[in-house]
Amino acid sequence: MANSYNIGEHAYIVESGYQVREVVVTKYSGGFYQVRFLDSQGAINIKESRLYKTREDAEKSNSSIREEMKEKGRANSSTKRTGFRSPYDYE
Repeated sequence: MANSYNIGEHAYIVESGYQVREVVVTKYSGGFYQVRFLDSQGAINIKESRLYKTREDAEKSNSSIREEMKEKGRANSSTKRTGFRSPYDYE
């Protein structure tokens, strides 16, 4: 399989479902890319599906993820739990 990203190429990732960060690809091994952050020291290994070529692509993905999370939150809030009740369940 051909790699979509070459070593030294800049890419973007979405962190924690909301923050877009620019990274540099440093290594490819076993289906994972090792990327280094530009704004801090450190590197992580991630799958290709989490890398984006442009900031705009990452932001589009980010907005769709947020919409899915909102819909999921609305669906879960309408159902009441039975049994154990956390102190946070009371309004």
